[in-house]
Amino acid sequence: MILVFSGAGGSAAINSEQYPTTVEFFNRLPDDIRQEPLFTQIREFLETTNRGQPIDIEEILWNLDELRDYFKASCDTNAIPGWIMADYRINQLVEPDLPELSELLNGMRHLAEHQIRILKDRINALVYGFYGRHPNDDELTDWVHLFRGLAEHDPVIEVFTTNYDVVLELAKNLAGINVQTGRSSYGIQMRLDTTLWDAPGEPIESKYGRLTKLHGSVDWQHENGNIIVGSSNFTGDHQNHLILYPGYKGEPDVEPFRKFHEHLQAVVQKAELAVFVGFAFRDEYINTILSNLPPEIPKFVINKEGQFPDAPFLTECKHLKDGLTAETVESCLWQLSPRSYFDQGNDKYETNDYQGAVTAFDKAIQLDRQFADAYYNRGHAKRELGDHEGAIGDYGQVIKLNPRDAQAYYARGLVKHLLKDATGAGDDLAKVHELDRNIDEMESTNIRKSATAE
Repeated sequence: MILVFSGAGGSAAINSEQYPTTVEFFNRLPDDIRQEPLFTQIREFLETTNRGQPIDIEEILWNLDELRDYFKASCDTNAIPGWIMADYRINQLVEPDLPELSELLNGMRHLAEHQIRILKDRINALVYGFYGRHPNDDELTDWVHLFRGLAEHDPVIEVFTTNYDVVLELAKNLAGINVQTGRSSYGIQMRLDTTLWDAPGEPIESKYGRLTKLHGSVDWQHENGNIIVGSSNFTGDHQNHLILYPGYKGEPDVEPFRKFHEHLQAVVQKAELAVFVGFAFRDEYINTILSNLPPEIPKFVINKEGQFPDAPFLTECKHLKDGLTAETVESCLWQLSPRSYFDQGNDKYETNDYQGAVTAFDKAIQLDRQFADAYYNRGHAKRELGDHEGAIGDYGQVIKLNPRDAQAYYARGLVKHLLKDATGAGDDLAKVHELDRNIDEMESTNIRKSATAE
């Protein structure tokens, strides 16, 4: 099972103008929003508290929510802050008495119910405008190449994203990979079938992965208890849509987002390979989940970000620093190829790391069951480890693939001799002379360094 995780940089790589990262989105806000007094106050607060770090548009939205909740609580007499503030009760707690608070509370109520909502809706309209556009096929070339290459490595691919756009839906369709999105037809409607995530971490019918949009999608809307998949146009009220602003709210407590994150937790524990594309690792809750990735599996980070958090699950990752390009995709896939693992096995063999060599050759053979030279070299490594029966089995596999491989007969004969199997050794050495009377016996004891995988 392969885990693919795409962040904002995964979409920005195909068209940065149309799919800006959240920091770039903030920088591209129009002046009429930037000059709005409430926005200005929040921006100045974040400039003070972020200590020089760039401001993220989602920080703005999160702070608007926090401010709204505070104002509502201060005005709601069914909540303790509002109850204390009402009917001069606060004057019983402080000295000297506070002046009349009704005007202040009315102003806070107006901010909570009107100004904050209007500002958020204006920003949300831009979100849907940017991320609702469909990319063209040429823009998806690198994603398609990556998906197809990974599918050759393992057909079960579990794709996760915190993005709202439909880049991955279209890319996986073009790539023709076995990834389900949960989009199902109900009469004339297209709905999201969330039962697809009822068995977290389990491949569908043992062969299909899923595309899991952890923070929702621009084309998801609420309707009569269902999630309708359709238009990405903003309806004017963010509450009609299913987008969860990521990074700052921790563990989601609403469906389907809670179910989606449970699925991520399950996949993380089962993944045999992880590829991150354009993900900045700024979501602490998701980072906590990712910390459970098996330490021994290959991990690739395709990201222009120069630095990552000090997270143990990233210490052994391969960082491709040019972002998602044709070259980085090719590099990633090459490092997952049988020949790449074959070369790694040879390097480990040469440094006397025979167990490491066996592990690398295992991976090469797993990817290409016809890779005779990988069996041959693994046989040598097993011989050095004292696994003579395993070595004989590997040499036998080479002979099965190429019955005229005199070196494999010679190598197997030597191991049988070590096991005092005189008859078996004699038969193999007789076959050697039948096939090649001029065999270089010394060469037969060495690993093969030049190989062509199928």
